Amino acid sequence: MRPWVRWVAVAGVAGALLTGCSLRPRYLDLVSGVDGPAEVVLTDRATGGPLAGVAVSYGEGNEKVVLTTDEHGAVIVPRDPKVEKQNPIVVVARPAGVVHYDFQSRAVPVQPEPRPVHIPEGGVGPGQPSDLNRPDETPSAPPLPEPQPVDAGN
Repeated sequence: MRPWVRWVAVAGVAGALLTGCSLRPRYLDLVSGVDGPAEVVLTDRATGGPLAGVAVSYGEGNEKVVLTTDEHGAVIVPRDPKVEKQNPIVVVARPAGVVHYDFQSRAVPVQPEPRPVHIPEGGVGPGQPSDLNRPDETPSAPPLPEPQPVDAGN
């Protein structure tokens, strides 16, 4: 075999490997533009359908994180400054038949903090007790009726 043929073969394999790695997203591709955790939704490029039950992983060894998409193709990716510095490649275990996938990232919707409810003096409507807005007082039970004598003779 000619020496240049061997180099062309090695260059072709290296190029294929590098292209495969460059097409994979990196951690920062998933979480950039988001302040907290990111919700990442994976879809099949051909059908537009969600990729449910798909393993999404990044990191190595003891630091490896493996997440699984839900029925909507979504997975929550937490922000981690240590992982951001490493910016590892994200591996998506595509199901059989899926050639290409797309992903969209967005901030995880934050649920608003519950606010205390103020009940005005006199209650909130007709017949409502007014002591509901005084949690430091324990409501007392109504007094029991006086016992009535019972005639046991007739």
